Amino acid sequence: MFSTPAAAILVDLPQAAAERLLGRLAASHLLERGTIRGGWQMHDLLRAYAHEQADAFMGRGRVPRRRYEQARARLTDHYVQLAEAADTHLKPPGTVVASQFAGWPQALAWFDAERENLIATAHTEATTETGVSLGFALASAASDASRSQAVKWAAAVPV
Repeated sequence: MFSTPAAAILVDLPQAAAERLLGRLAASHLLERGTIRGGWQMHDLLRAYAHEQADAFMGRGRVPRRRYEQARARLTDHYVQLAEAADTHLKPPGTVVASQFAGWPQALAWFDAERENLIATAHTEATTETGVSLGFALASAASDASRSQAVKWAAAVPV
């Protein structure tokens, strides 16, 4: 599953334009709307075909083109920025928080919704030489470590 904002970042289009394109792909039955609002998922056969093509491409010793690397970097930056912003909401009360999320429940919901994408992105970054995967993985792991603490704070502090 992936979100409309992530798709827009990936293809380097405004979110409204990406939404229209995703809608057209859904109308062609190549994508399906996800269970989470604003989420999308590929049809299982299309996902399997995409993996097969990517494996074959890389198996022939081909190197991804510059546009692929740029798209991957944009998507990684998007996830890192949001993971760091969400992580600010999982700190003790009184800590300065990022404005991308309305509060810790929304930040935790984002981590939950994007968990698979965050793991895949961290894995991809670990196989490249960009060096962002460590901080990214730590921010993502913080959501797990902070989840129980955030629930305790929520019980003690009115939201």
